[in-house]
Amino acid sequence: MGYILRQEYFAPGMTALVLWILILTSGDLARETERIFLYAAGVLLTVVFMDAGRGLAVGLPWLRHTLTVGIHSVRPVLAFMVLYAGYKRELGAGRWIRWLLAVNALVMLSSYFWRGVFYYDDRGSLVRKFWGFLPLATACVYLGIFLIFSLREIREGDRKKGWITLIIGMVTALVASIENMGNFLGVINMTAALSFTFYYMYDHVNKNNSDSLTGLPVRRVFYQDAARGKDVITAVLSLDLNDLKTLNDTYGHKEGDRALVTMARTVEAHMDKRCRFYRTGGDEFMMLCYRMGRADVEKMIGQLKVAMSETKYRFAIGYALYTPEKGLDQACMEADEAMYANKAHMKGGKARCMNRYCEQDEK
Repeated sequence: MGYILRQEYFAPGMTALVLWILILTSGDLARETERIFLYAAGVLLTVVFMDAGRGLAVGLPWLRHTLTVGIHSVRPVLAFMVLYAGYKRELGAGRWIRWLLAVNALVMLSSYFWRGVFYYDDRGSLVRKFWGFLPLATACVYLGIFLIFSLREIREGDRKKGWITLIIGMVTALVASIENMGNFLGVINMTAALSFTFYYMYDHVNKNNSDSLTGLPVRRVFYQDAARGKDVITAVLSLDLNDLKTLNDTYGHKEGDRALVTMARTVEAHMDKRCRFYRTGGDEFMMLCYRMGRADVEKMIGQLKVAMSETKYRFAIGYALYTPEKGLDQACMEADEAMYANKAHMKGGKARCMNRYCEQDEK
């Protein structure tokens, strides 16, 4: 029992267990997000128990070898879960990336009859051969992708999330290298436990700032950002998804949700990097643009219209230039008026634009 209570096993095990209990009892995050963190905590607990069991199985060579195979097969899953928890949407289907885990597990299983992976010598010491470092290489691939996504997030998306994930990725990679180069048992397990717990807490706190459907910042964040950036904001845009009520009434709320998500993703993908996009109401969206002149704003609006025309949905848009003297409320009012004028112009003299039956984008 004292062996199990050693710090390298007890601390990460208890941290993962507390995280598991916290997830099961809170129910505040989206179901998919909670499922990811539950899997991560479960994988971590599995690794910790196998690590502890391997130390107890000194007199049982076959069991010790089996536990080592399990540890080296499951350890890269921790790196994958770090990547998946942070950037599930960016990975998409990404089936090839999961095959790396299967390949690693098969190679580890081959150690039963092939010494090119690892084996225990007569003194009971673990000897790793070339293929024995495949778990570390697999984890490094996942952490490398994680760092790339983090850097892109810093440049193009949510800088706070980008910096948090970048630090998590760099610390995890550093600790993994330290544990593999020296006799520092349990540090990678403890680092993974702290990383998952910290990122879960970040998601838990951040959920109140993000729209649950689209993932966009909500109205409160819009006003907070506007107050903080009042000296560098140059334009305010108002966007409104056309015919959301009709979509909901005719095709059901799933179709309406699909339209909202399509609009959010389309605008996010094609808007200028100097802007930030918000969902402020049911079918209402706002955008703040920083250090952009009228020509740049109008060019971006044209690009957004073209991009949206490639979907089966449409939106109206208007903008107002912003100055501290004008104030946010006045700028929002002018942007709303321009958006409603655009909406009226889109519907005036033409058939109403209805979902999938829209043949062309109204000018």
